[in-house]
Amino acid sequence: MKRHRILIILGTLIAIFLVGVAFVYWQASKLKFSFNDEQVEKAQTLAVGAMSIIALDQSVLGDSYSKEEASKPVLDQYQDNPALFKKRAMFTRTWLIAGRLAQDLAQSGSFPHAIISSNDLAQVAPSNRIDAWKNPYCVLVKNGAIVVMSSGDKGLLPCKPLLSIAEELSTSTNSSQLKRLPNDVLVTVLHVASFRDPTP
Repeated sequence: MKRHRILIILGTLIAIFLVGVAFVYWQASKLKFSFNDEQVEKAQTLAVGAMSIIALDQSVLGDSYSKEEASKPVLDQYQDNPALFKKRAMFTRTWLIAGRLAQDLAQSGSFPHAIISSNDLAQVAPSNRIDAWKNPYCVLVKNGAIVVMSSGDKGLLPCKPLLSIAEELSTSTNSSQLKRLPNDVLVTVLHVASFRDPTP
């Protein structure tokens, strides 16, 4: 059952996001308030950013996001530092998309035999091949793990030089949270078995 926790967590987080957006819309309708595009984007940012406490390892944001900051109500966090909150939302979106990429791979049953750009994964939906900054991921499937790496906002990530690091991560990482490596690359490691139906 432990192997299926990642799938359950991903499904729960997506549901929380949808419920959060729906709740904001419901409150607005009660107040007879109309959303414009900017306000819709803000509501989505709030919903996604709120999940960062589950999605992101401390290494992603470092000292810029303290325990004191995390203890504040979500709306206060956004109002106090909108730039940081939006950055958290971008990292969290990158993590969520990486989870969907891994799910597409696991369900297809077709895995690359080397580290590869997500642009070359035809079995993955096009919207799941790029991170929140519209950059492709680097992906390695090995030892039953799906290692998904992102450059964040730093542009195209060369995959082949990351092979040895990805291979090590495939056996040494238990958490599925998004982490920042010493080389500044973002990574999440998920397990193939987590996306498969349990055997009866």
